[in-house]
Amino acid sequence: MRILNYQQHINNLKKFGEIPLLQIIPKTPQNKHLYQNGVSKLIPRLTLKVHSGIEECYYLWEEFSPKKTLFDLWDFCYSWSQGLNFKPYFYTLYEEKKPLGVLPLSYDHEDKRFEWFGCEWLENHSFFVEDAKIVDLLLAVAPSPLFLNSLASFEGVDKLTKFGEVTADPDDRNIKDISKFSSIDQLLATFKKKSRYNIKYDHRRLMSMGVKVEMTETKDLKNFEELMEMNKRRFDGIDRDVSYVEKFQEAFRLIVKNANQYAFKYIKVSSKDKTASIDMVITYKDIYYPFL
Repeated sequence: MRILNYQQHINNLKKFGEIPLLQIIPKTPQNKHLYQNGVSKLIPRLTLKVHSGIEECYYLWEEFSPKKTLFDLWDFCYSWSQGLNFKPYFYTLYEEKKPLGVLPLSYDHEDKRFEWFGCEWLENHSFFVEDAKIVDLLLAVAPSPLFLNSLASFEGVDKLTKFGEVTADPDDRNIKDISKFSSIDQLLATFKKKSRYNIKYDHRRLMSMGVKVEMTETKDLKNFEELMEMNKRRFDGIDRDVSYVEKFQEAFRLIVKNANQYAFKYIKVSSKDKTASIDMVITYKDIYYPFL
């Protein structure tokens, strides 16, 4: 039962409430691989339900999310879905009334495909399951076209290739563990000699020019709007239509407004009372996320 397009998907959701999993993936030679991973006895007891109501999706998210990173937080991901107006579709497998696994998706009507809940710009996504074996079943009933990017590592991820190009890519992100450093000099010691020299030279030069650095933790949107204006001047010609860019900006405004579990701040650099740059920064569980 593959969903070929968005409208067909909507029609199927209206037609079916809770679907027996055996009806979607019957025990046939074509589905043989799904009956060999230790869940063959479980499949007849499972049903599929797709949730789009915000409250239902919220409770499922809160029940399964590991809340290890910023991208595991409902307030953060929902800000994107709300700002971009991407409707959620949480594919959920139940054993009687108990949810065993959730594939949290949203429909990107700009790129006309299903993506992780929020948007494809986010990262470090994970399948919400009690057992990794459930992942195969979730992918077997998932809609298409489906784009699942930046998948966090988990046991068994390398065995998902039967479903297409499904890979874990935690190493392509710029991550630096600085928890063991007690000074900036210790951090700089890990850089190459030329990089250390350039950074120290630039720092001395900027300080001699009277550059000021100000860090502010605030939900006031004044700094954000200034940052947006600087971005428009600096990155003129973005390959998106105006309406999408405006929705993208609105998503960021909601991220600021919804900041609760995570801390939100700006780093502002000025020279001769003129703003030279602004960084938008989010921190959560001792992880520092530079955003814009």
